[in-house]
Amino acid sequence: MINKCPVCSEKLFVTALHCENCGTSLTGRFVPDTGCAVSQDIMDFIKVFIYAEGNIKQVERLMNCSYPKVKNLLKRAKEELHLGQGGDRLSQDEKTEVLELLDKGEITFEEAMKKLEE
Repeated sequence: MINKCPVCSEKLFVTALHCENCGTSLTGRFVPDTGCAVSQDIMDFIKVFIYAEGNIKQVERLMNCSYPKVKNLLKRAKEELHLGQGGDRLSQDEKTEVLELLDKGEITFEEAMKKLEE
């Protein structure tokens, strides 16, 4: 699924969902899962990284690239998946508290991610 407008390069949003089985349709403004928002080259890298089971030496061989290139791709993957350094500022207890609120349904997934990234 494309995530950027081919005309102006701005972010695209899903505005309709449809169930082929029962015919239900939903309209609104839906934000795709973070995994859908990565560029094709990062998705390709993630696939190789998983195939290599995280072994950077094997990723280097499979992609025929250098260690710094693999580290740069890892950094870009973290950025595109919104797994930046923000969450590292919270203590483990604070992270657990956010996850417990999410589990109880007291906050949405988006709110939890925002708190973890603050």
